[in-house]
Amino acid sequence: MKRVQYVPRLPDENVNVTDSSPLKDFVILLTGLLGIITAVYVLLGLAVDWAVERMDAEMENRVFGDFQFDIPLEGRENKRSAILQRMVNDLNRNCTRLPAQFKVYAVDDEMINAVALPGGTIIVFGGLLDIMESENALAMVLGHELGHFHNRDHLKGVGRTLVLMVISTLVLGPNNILNNWMEASLTLTQTAYSRGQESKADAFGLQALNCKYGHVSGATQFFKTMSEKHNLGKVEKFFASHPADQDRIANIKALAQQQGFGEGELTPLPEGLRKKSK
Repeated sequence: MKRVQYVPRLPDENVNVTDSSPLKDFVILLTGLLGIITAVYVLLGLAVDWAVERMDAEMENRVFGDFQFDIPLEGRENKRSAILQRMVNDLNRNCTRLPAQFKVYAVDDEMINAVALPGGTIIVFGGLLDIMESENALAMVLGHELGHFHNRDHLKGVGRTLVLMVISTLVLGPNNILNNWMEASLTLTQTAYSRGQESKADAFGLQALNCKYGHVSGATQFFKTMSEKHNLGKVEKFFASHPADQDRIANIKALAQQQGFGEGELTPLPEGLRKKSK
């Protein structure tokens, strides 16, 4: 019988080291986790869109009636707020006929903006009122904001941000940096809509303007003024959240022509709305 001689030697590889790279494993794990989070966000976002489109005004007020904004609204029932409230009430009663009770506030701030917020709240900043040239132009802006309510844009944006906050809380825990950043994104100065949403709101406002005055003169005045100020570098904050430009003005004019809306005499801006000259 032939003997096999045993020759001791070291293993070819270190048995304590795996073939795979820890960095590679981490990247794979992180990619998978991000994929799952993204899928959950998309699905929940679609669910939010589906839900808010079916949420009536009464339910919206119950859900968002105590919604906290980043500026206090108590004591804002001033003369300018009262004028705006009458305009919105008149537009909605006679033209837009949305099944909701709106509360309109004029805020003494140089910001040039107006926003639609959950719970039927519309905020118009003093800087916007100061550049208005006619009641017609202001009615177009207010009709535009009512258009966001009609299309539920104001709820979709808030809902998707809240979905992100819930996900970040589950993944990173409460009071994380991402949550703090997203809470800041819910402020009035950063309410943004897509071009498609803005175009639909413009169309809604144009219909309301024609219904109210029998013509659409003044429909583009605000956007023309903003475009001029943008060229001078004065209103970057507005254009960060509103894609108003020459294309938008052209689209409004094209829609007016398509609908057969005519031109007419402008109605002066109500006394007391503008605090300083343009």
